[in-house]
Amino acid sequence: MTQALDLATSFKTLVEGLNGQFETEKAKVAAQAVDLSAKDAQIEKLHDLWKTSSLREESARLQCEQTASQLDIEQRKLESSTTELNAKEWEIKNLQRQTDEWKRAYEREKTGQRETGQNRSMLMRDLAEERAKNATITESVTSLTKEIAVLKRAKTPKKTQDTGKKINDTPKAHADTAQKLRKKHEETVRKLETKQKEETNELQEELNASQLRESLLQDENSEQASEIKYQDCQITKLRKDVKKAGKKSEKDAQKAIEKANKEIEGFRAMAEKSEGKAEKYEEVFEAARNVVRSDVNRDWQDFAAKMEDLSEAVKSHA
Repeated sequence: MTQALDLATSFKTLVEGLNGQFETEKAKVAAQAVDLSAKDAQIEKLHDLWKTSSLREESARLQCEQTASQLDIEQRKLESSTTELNAKEWEIKNLQRQTDEWKRAYEREKTGQRETGQNRSMLMRDLAEERAKNATITESVTSLTKEIAVLKRAKTPKKTQDTGKKINDTPKAHADTAQKLRKKHEETVRKLETKQKEETNELQEELNASQLRESLLQDENSEQASEIKYQDCQITKLRKDVKKAGKKSEKDAQKAIEKANKEIEGFRAMAEKSEGKAEKYEEVFEAARNVVRSDVNRDWQDFAAKMEDLSEAVKSHA
């Protein structure tokens, strides 16, 4: 009886001890559950942070690719601007060659104009000489005309017999000579007038042709001079445009390259930082995964150990 009582007492004590131990373990499990909930919340927070970091990294990568694409576009624009500048320089060279040809033609026309002026001066001198010759011939003709008039006006004197005798004795040959002189004079005058008219007409035609050529040369030279001046202005304008466009393209390209390099460096630093954070929290994530596996396997002893590992990982990376 005593043994049975002792056994009952021992059993009761054992049961009470087990109940106390169970309550203690239950309290521990409840505390661990609370701690696990907190850890789960922290893990979720870390996971969200990791997702945010991954999204930022992806955004940085996309932005970096976009910047690289923009840099390629700017590079193509720069190449296009360079090609356009080369085309404009080639156009300037062609215009310069054409202008040089026009200038040489203009110089040749000026030389021809000077020669035409010299020819005109020679023609004017020839015309003056011919006019002087014609004046001399005209004077000779006038003198002959006066002599013939004197011969025609010769009258018979009435006062003296000697004079009347001379008149009666005037040889007939005198009248014939006067007639011949008059005919010769008229023929000479006709020939001289005809020759003078022909030479005057020829000189006048040459003078008119020379004046026409000179006028045409002046008009043509004026047009060429205006065209050369216009082409010079165009060349100057094109050179200014090319210089301005070249400077602008170089500045824009340099700015775009500097901006792209800065953005790339920024994105690279952000990516490295995100990668560092991801590596930093990888241990925490691995510890959390182990805790979850222990929870799934219902291995409470391993679960407690993994919870301690998770706690240490969180503390070391806090």
